[in-house]
Amino acid sequence: FIDGDDWVDIDQYQAILDSAEQNQADIVFFGYVREDLEIGVARNVGLESVVGLDPAVLNSQLIAEMVGPSYLPSPFKGQEMLGAAPRRLFRQAFLLENQLRFPDEPLLEDSPFALQSHMAAKNVSFNSVKPYHYRMNSESMTWKRRSGLFNQYKRLFQLIKDIISGATITYSDDADAQRYVSYEALQRRLNAWFIRFAAHSALINSMQANYTTSSTNRMAAVRIILDDPLVRQCVKESDLEDGSISDRLILFLIKHRIMPLTVCFYHWYARRLSSSSNLKR
Repeated sequence: FIDGDDWVDIDQYQAILDSAEQNQADIVFFGYVREDLEIGVARNVGLESVVGLDPAVLNSQLIAEMVGPSYLPSPFKGQEMLGAAPRRLFRQAFLLENQLRFPDEPLLEDSPFALQSHMAAKNVSFNSVKPYHYRMNSESMTWKRRSGLFNQYKRLFQLIKDIISGATITYSDDADAQRYVSYEALQRRLNAWFIRFAAHSALINSMQANYTTSSTNRMAAVRIILDDPLVRQCVKESDLEDGSISDRLILFLIKHRIMPLTVCFYHWYARRLSSSSNLKR
């Protein structure tokens, strides 16, 4: 699976194919190169730290990190594009046997597909090769500000919730692996994702200087997000209290709904993002 904006180093895929055949893998997960076209900077995102570790335990940790953040240690913590389909090579028969399909969603449709795939896989291989070149572009659909973003995130939350509720996950008997992928642990991670990334991104989106609406409407959009029943539910049960300083700050703002402080922070943060060449949120 390759996005139209990106490119691949075909020669490096031979190493991935060799790994897949050697390990009889359903999925091979590998690194990538992140290229920022606007400032001409490339960054390697590899998996050197996980090569040689138990792949069943790694798969459990990867599943958990794809669902959402937690205080538990993980070699994938903080790494981007964990749910991106282009970071994987899939065995075609495995996809067909498990009837794995992309959902009909306009946003982050890779994530539920990748999550279901790793939950169904009996054998996942991890490779440090970086054949995929992801090209960041502020004009692409991924980075454009858009209306209806929050509702799209809510649909994605429900889709992921349904997946983890009905999943039978293939993992080792390792107790450490199991604590990553219990239903309760995954639900807390999903709640944390909804606050830390979905609600946070929607608040940024509502305050962006180039977002085509009035300031009154932006304020109303902030209130809608903060008062949303799903947001109120998620702030009660997540692991963000044990997260980083930025995690705890975002949780505090969204949990306590102090409008002047929240609006001031997100107005500043949106302006900072707009004036920066770094698009990472």
